[in-house]
Amino acid sequence: MTCTIEGDTAVVSACDNSNFVTVANGLRERHLKVKWNGLIDKVTIAFTAAGINHFICKKLNETFEGYTNSFTEWDGNNYTTCLEELYAEPDNRKRIIILEIFLVGIYRPFEKGGLLQEIINLLPDFVREISVPEIACDIVL
Repeated sequence: MTCTIEGDTAVVSACDNSNFVTVANGLRERHLKVKWNGLIDKVTIAFTAAGINHFICKKLNETFEGYTNSFTEWDGNNYTTCLEELYAEPDNRKRIIILEIFLVGIYRPFEKGGLLQEIINLLPDFVREISVPEIACDIVL
């Protein structure tokens, strides 16, 4: 499997020498055009705000550039074995369990996770329209 990403277009192609490719796609202002070449089986994981940070070791800006990236952060963490088991399993419910076991194994909670969640919950509060500096003062940062 190969993936080429240029601007707002991604081309994913099946090939004999590589079984898996992982693509990370952030929130976008414009649609991503994806062209699938060949027989391709895919899985999508949707993370909530800052959710993926629990599953990567590097800072987010060191892991991703732009909106769409080839994602290699999990390579080596038994990820290939997980994907082999996942794609060998025809039952989607069992696939979910395989993926969840992998994700629980690499999960890293934030030291101040409750505080972060409180801040994330305040950001989209358009009724109160609190600025970021006001949130920082309210939270005592």
